[in-house]
Amino acid sequence: MALPPLALAVLALGARARAAPPSPDAPPEGNATSEFARFSYPGPPAPPNVELPWGPSDCFVKQTWKRARVEQVKGVVYGAAYHPYKFKTVELLMDVLLPPPEDRRAARPVVVFMHGGGFVHGTREEEGNTAHVLASRGYVAVTVKYRMVPGYKAWHLWSAEPAVLAVEDARAAVRFMRKNAAKWRLDTSRIAIGGESAGAISALYYAYARKNSDGSPVTEGESGNPEYSSVVHAVVSISGTMVDHAFCAYIGSAPEYAPSACLLPGPPILPDFTPNMDADGIPGIDMHGTADHVVPYAGGLEWARTAAAKGVRHFLLTVPGAGHTPKKELYNEKKPYLAQWLTFLSGALNLKEATCPGHDAEPLLV
Repeated sequence: MALPPLALAVLALGARARAAPPSPDAPPEGNATSEFARFSYPGPPAPPNVELPWGPSDCFVKQTWKRARVEQVKGVVYGAAYHPYKFKTVELLMDVLLPPPEDRRAARPVVVFMHGGGFVHGTREEEGNTAHVLASRGYVAVTVKYRMVPGYKAWHLWSAEPAVLAVEDARAAVRFMRKNAAKWRLDTSRIAIGGESAGAISALYYAYARKNSDGSPVTEGESGNPEYSSVVHAVVSISGTMVDHAFCAYIGSAPEYAPSACLLPGPPILPDFTPNMDADGIPGIDMHGTADHVVPYAGGLEWARTAAAKGVRHFLLTVPGAGHTPKKELYNEKKPYLAQWLTFLSGALNLKEATCPGHDAEPLLV
């Protein structure tokens, strides 16, 4: 399988290596206050004169139903694609989690979420907790399986192809949700892409890597549902990055975290993705622990700084002292992080203008 042009540039998992990257344990500079989230968070200073025209909705932050009430549709085939490491066409599966039947809204926001695993392992079922958190608050939550590299061929991680395959499959999943908008009563103007670790890296590139190195548009891939749009309106990243993994060398002083143990180590000099980010870009959030030794915190910090410089609406949610994919903290009702990232997501999707989930929702029009 020929490597797409994108693989030679923006999807090579990195920007230019920095000679002196910031410490992964260093706090972000400044203290920005979100105009729509109603709380302060540590992060890069907000760029001047960037309007935040949307607004959050409390009813998408608070849990509406118990998790046991969430409907699950498992093993849905959303596409098929040739697998270059298995030398055959494979089916692509997703699990769809829906609010319970009493939810009568005509249009419900969607989150398509990608699992982690370094593009080598991982399953869609591993993100069941994430999907339940979202579906119990009124979202239609989707977890997807995408093509990965078999462990015995892990040397392919030095290329960008695994990330290219993941993004192509994710685009097919988003298109599939639009195809089934009437069936599941989906609001196709409010779709978010998200993921953790490798899935987060894929989600960030999905959202922000718009052009190949030659300036041509990123291709949609051939994983299915080509007649529908793959446009998304927000991105949710847990321990993701878009910068070179030369940052991994910064933690090499700890023997147990040698650079070779970092996720997807890449060549030291790679093309810069940042020209593809602009003020009209998709609003995004990255949630990152400062003690992440897999995708170091410095990568999330650099993404946030770039987003700020480009005027992209963003939120770097810092979890002090937490390691890689700190979902224990992020999903804990007793900690502030859950409400913070859900507030950002509801604001990014402008859910203050949407019908709240629950028994008192507007009836379906027939």
